[in-house]
Amino acid sequence: MDISINSNQIRRILLFTSAILALVITLVPTLKYQLPLSWDIYYHIHMSKLYFHHGFTLWDSITYAPFGRPIYYPPFFHFLLGSVSQLFQGDSLLAARILQPFLAFGVVFSFTYMVYRIYGLSVSFISGFLIILSLPFHRFMLPIPESLSLIFFSISICVYYLSLENNKPKYGIIAGILVGMAFLTHPSTALVLFLVLVLYNIMLKIFGKDYHLLHFLFLPYGGCLFY
Repeated sequence: MDISINSNQIRRILLFTSAILALVITLVPTLKYQLPLSWDIYYHIHMSKLYFHHGFTLWDSITYAPFGRPIYYPPFFHFLLGSVSQLFQGDSLLAARILQPFLAFGVVFSFTYMVYRIYGLSVSFISGFLIILSLPFHRFMLPIPESLSLIFFSISICVYYLSLENNKPKYGIIAGILVGMAFLTHPSTALVLFLVLVLYNIMLKIFGKDYHLLHFLFLPYGGCLFY
């Protein structure tokens, strides 16, 4: 029996190790408790049901009765939560619980993959475990928009790096689409993401790196395509 493992298989195993560990860690409280881990998920459940029954709207007529109040939160996560809940007969609490381990997996894997493409496998492997040991990791386990936006955060930086490295504008457009998705999920994260990309371009310019910095102009173009 041939049980040899080639270098590509080892690379994949190392890339997924920390993300799988994050998924397993999150599965423990997910299976132990019958309710989602986050208290603010109840607001997002309310918003997903509001969109499901009333369609897309900018006014919440249910809370702050009898006047209602405007909706300031972007809708992307609420649409996702509502769509997943329909797979479980409209049970939004169950849908939120199921999202927990997948969001934790997505945050850690997207981060480690970004580090892998920019700095290499060894740094990526170590970074994956460091992010699990970090204080914010408990937030990544929660079914909230911040967790989803962090996935877009890492992937967009990775894709933008590929656009500079390979001189392919399509990657810049895709990165812009991901920035737009982050903005419709959690605007504060999207703002930080945009500032990181701006700072990254400034640093490349200062150090005279021979990258095609005009690809930065494809970011707003991709964001407009998403909208």
